[in-house]
Amino acid sequence: MGHVAAVVSSDVVLAAIKGEARALELLAKAYWPVAYRLAVTVLGRRGPDAEDAAQDATLALTHGVARLADPLRFNAWGAVIAIRSAQRVRRRQRECVELDQVRLESADGGQEEMLDMEVALRSLSADLRIPLVLCVVFGYTSNEAGAILGVPDGTVRYRISRARERLRIALDGSPDAVHLEG
Repeated sequence: MGHVAAVVSSDVVLAAIKGEARALELLAKAYWPVAYRLAVTVLGRRGPDAEDAAQDATLALTHGVARLADPLRFNAWGAVIAIRSAQRVRRRQRECVELDQVRLESADGGQEEMLDMEVALRSLSADLRIPLVLCVVFGYTSNEAGAILGVPDGTVRYRISRARERLRIALDGSPDAVHLEG
């Protein structure tokens, strides 16, 4: 359920474009978690920086939605705002990169595997991590991710392939060890 449209109807987007306060509130509440997940993807860590980026993106979205010409482009437009907001935070924090202590739990108790995946994802460059998460986690197509990132869809597919290869090696030392859906 990565796309905001799955959470907010197109009627709400249209009402927000018209400036209706309740629609703007609903849009912001639905968009913030998506912006936060994208910020975590760009920054490579959870915490206050990701929260700040998500908050900045949400404010920019609610203030700028009236200028959105095509409501059907809301998802891609919102993702661009979130990614750019997180990139601004990353530029400000470039010298202060540290891995957070993460507490990940899964239903089957595979906490260690999830922690390994989190660390492996963080080890990827943003150029590889962001397209992978946009397509595999958020469900965007390579065309949509390309539009969001401003690169051709072939570049997105290449970066996802490289990211998967690096994750396989990082997690098991073998190029054939991990299969990621998407």
